Amino acid sequence: MTDKRFIVALVALGLLGLGCGVPSFLARAPEITPTPMKTLRPTFTPLPSATNTAAPTLTPIPTDTPLPTDTPLPTDTPLPVASTPVPPTITPEPSTTAPPTGTPEQPTPTQVPPRATSPPQPTKVPPTQPPAAKHVIGSHGVSGLVIARDKTTFAVGEKAFFTYEAINHTADPISFVLLGIKASNGQFNTSWVNPDVIVPGTPFKYDDGMAFDKPGSYRVMLAICFDRCGEADADWEEFPHGAATITVK
Repeated sequence: MTDKRFIVALVALGLLGLGCGVPSFLARAPEITPTPMKTLRPTFTPLPSATNTAAPTLTPIPTDTPLPTDTPLPTDTPLPVASTPVPPTITPEPSTTAPPTGTPEQPTPTQVPPRATSPPQPTKVPPTQPPAAKHVIGSHGVSGLVIARDKTTFAVGEKAFFTYEAINHTADPISFVLLGIKASNGQFNTSWVNPDVIVPGTPFKYDDGMAFDKPGSYRVMLAICFDRCGEADADWEEFPHGAATITVK
């Protein structure tokens, strides 16, 4: 009997709990950790299917428009007799102010000084060799030759010595009055003043000398006076082909 009352009491309490709520000491349950749930990915939305767009229709080309018919030209209207005076043409005065140009002036380029160059060297011309002295027969049948005896270069004022010779190319002796050496500047030195003869086959050979007071190149030749040496029509003969060449410094 007691058990039944206890059960009834429990039922009554249960109904009361449904109506008024569960007591706090019965309603509080132990905290339970929620189990994480997997979130589903959104489903793929398919793209709308492409639809074929019809190509635009071609616009028809307009038909040729017929050309208008020729309109007859109007008949010529006669011009009035009186002519209208033409006004004089006014020539505008030229402007004294030059219009500005649109191109700016270019700066003057700086001139680069010329590079110093060595002056051209003069071309060395080899000295002209004097012709070799040789015996050449003159109008009297005699040839003359002069040779520098010791050297060919001398100082100013120094006496230059020469060996001269005259050869008779005829079969008979040839007489003369005066014999000496003459330089190309006109200077003359008498070597033989006594009348004498040049015999065939034997050279008339001696030494003589002269000094020069100016530097230069000189040719010295044999000169012979055969007759009338003191007169205006003296018979002189020179032998330039047998001349000796010297230099005076």
